[in-house]
Amino acid sequence: MTRAVTGQADVEALCRAGRALSLSLGSSLDRTEELVLIISELGTNLVRHAQHGEMRLGHEQTADGTHIIVSATDRGPGMSSIAEALRDGFSTSGGLGRGLGLVQRLSDRFEVTSSPDGSQFVAVQAELGHRPVRFAAAARPYPGEAVSGDAWSIQWQGASCRIAVIDGAGHGPAAAAASQVARAVLEGHPGSSPVDVLSRCHTALRGTRGAVITVALIDAARGSLTVAGVGNIESYLATGRKERHLVTQRGMLGSTMPNVRPVEIALDDDWLLALHSDGIRARFSLQEPAIGAARSLGLQELANAILEGFASPTDDALVLVAAAAPRVR
Repeated sequence: MTRAVTGQADVEALCRAGRALSLSLGSSLDRTEELVLIISELGTNLVRHAQHGEMRLGHEQTADGTHIIVSATDRGPGMSSIAEALRDGFSTSGGLGRGLGLVQRLSDRFEVTSSPDGSQFVAVQAELGHRPVRFAAAARPYPGEAVSGDAWSIQWQGASCRIAVIDGAGHGPAAAAASQVARAVLEGHPGSSPVDVLSRCHTALRGTRGAVITVALIDAARGSLTVAGVGNIESYLATGRKERHLVTQRGMLGSTMPNVRPVEIALDDDWLLALHSDGIRARFSLQEPAIGAARSLGLQELANAILEGFASPTDDALVLVAAAAPRVR
C-alpha cells in the first residue's frame, strides 16, 4: 500500500491499514499497537515537515519469519543532523520531540537517510513467525457517522485462534461503546470457549445498548472450527467446492441470552471463513466468480471486494475473513 500524506486523515487511514495487516499476519495486540505507533509517528512527522510526503506499508516472508515494513519519504529540505533528530526531546516544530526516537525503539530495524533533496525512514518489525491462519477485515461506519458500532477481535492461544465479529445495536457512539465493551471482554479472556466468552459478554453488556456477536475458534492443530453466536452476525464456511451457512441463535447480548449451541466442523487444508455484520447484505456466495477473483489477489482484496460490493447504505458494515495460511516448507 502506498499513499501520499498531506494531512492527519491520511495518517489515520494508514494506521487502520497497518492494524489490519498486523492482525491478519497473526501479530499480538501489543505488537500491533506498536506498529500503529510507528506509522502514526512517521506519518505525523511527514505532515509537520514534508513538502511532498509519501508512506508505504507492506510485508515480506523470509526464512526467519514475516517482516512488516513501513517507509516514509519526503522531498523536504532534509535533516542537518540525523543523530540529533533521533534524540528524545529534539523538535523543530514545537512538538514533544519524541517521534523518531520512539520509532527507533519500537522497531527491530530502523534506517534513516537524508540529503538536501529529502529524507527516507524505513522501520521494520521482524520475526513475527509463522501463524497457521491468516485474516483480513474491511469496515466502514454508517454514512455520516465518525465511529462504527461494528468491531472485530482476534486472540491467539498457541496454534489456536479465536475470532469474533461484534455489532453494537444501532449505530453511532452508543453502538460503538457497546461493541468496545464486548471487545474488552473478548481480549481479557483469550482462553475462554466461544460459549463461555459470549456469556461473559452478556453480563458486561447489561446497561448498554447491547450487541450481537459470533465467535469462531479455529484449532489449526486439530483441524477444527467451533462457532457460536447470538444474533444476526452471518458466517459462511467454504471448503473445496462446498459452502456452508453457519446458523446461530437469536437474541441480543446484554438483554436476551438464549441457550447457545456451538457448531463444530472439521476443516480441510483449503478453507475460507467469512463473518459479517448485517450491514453487509447476505446475498453473495464465496463461490461466485467475482469473489474468487478477489480472493486470488489476497485476503485483504477479498474483504475489500465484499465490503464494496455488498455494504448497505443504511448501517455500519464489517466483514472479517480467515483462511488457512500457506504451509512453510
